[in-house]
Amino acid sequence: MSTRPDAPETPSQQTLPPQPLLEDEALDRLDEFLDSDKVDEDALDLISAHGFMLALAVAPSELPAEQWLVELFQGEPRYQDDAERDDIIMLLSSLRRNAMAVLEQGGLLSCLSS
Repeated sequence: MSTRPDAPETPSQQTLPPQPLLEDEALDRLDEFLDSDKVDEDALDLISAHGFMLALAVAPSELPAEQWLVELFQGEPRYQDDAERDDIIMLLSSLRRNAMAVLEQGGLLSCLSS
């Protein structure tokens, strides 16, 4: 059944505007880390890591962080210290969590551009 062109949209037909998954400053920190010598040259860049985390957000089952971190970084990064390690893992986890929340609310995810 189709709707008339002049009919108002129902709440289920309305689409929320795309939502950023991280603030710009957080994305900059993550981009800088992923583009550094601290990660393997085969590690994912920011755009690929974004897609990887979105895939994890919609995966049918949750993977432990230890498993997806190895895949994303292609090994263990050379973190400056524990604080940097915790910050980077928190940013990646937040990106995944935020993607799940936006999708569960029926929203659109904003895409990153290089």
